[in-house]
Amino acid sequence: MSEPPAGLTFALAGLWWDGKGDWKRAHESAQRALGVGRKWVFQSRTGTPINSGNVRRRFLHPAAAAVGVKIGGWHDFRHTLTRMMRRAGVNAVVVSGTLGHKKVELAAEVYDRASSTDIGQALHVVGKQLLPTVLPNQSEN
Repeated sequence: MSEPPAGLTFALAGLWWDGKGDWKRAHESAQRALGVGRKWVFQSRTGTPINSGNVRRRFLHPAAAAVGVKIGGWHDFRHTLTRMMRRAGVNAVVVSGTLGHKKVELAAEVYDRASSTDIGQALHVVGKQLLPTVLPNQSEN
């Protein structure tokens, strides 16, 4: 895909370009999103938005360390994003496209793992069907 998906805001298109490693286009999209006369929260000495890696290193990691939180990298974010989209029922083709993969299976193979909660919920569903008198029907779950 050589252009961001149709319908993205300038801000999201900027993130899309940044994820593709095209800093020039990411910056252009971000400038459009910001608007005339407004300043960036995280900016370089020249007033341009700073690279996302610099934001993490200069601002996010020190702030997180100060409150005792460990921040993962983009790969960790992609794992979390994939899992959250799957749990929300997002179509696998959309998940794959969001991550920029050409093969739909790649998102599940690389970024998604079944958690113990996922497995427990699946087994509970089957258990309710196989053992209806042992496992009471809990429609709230």
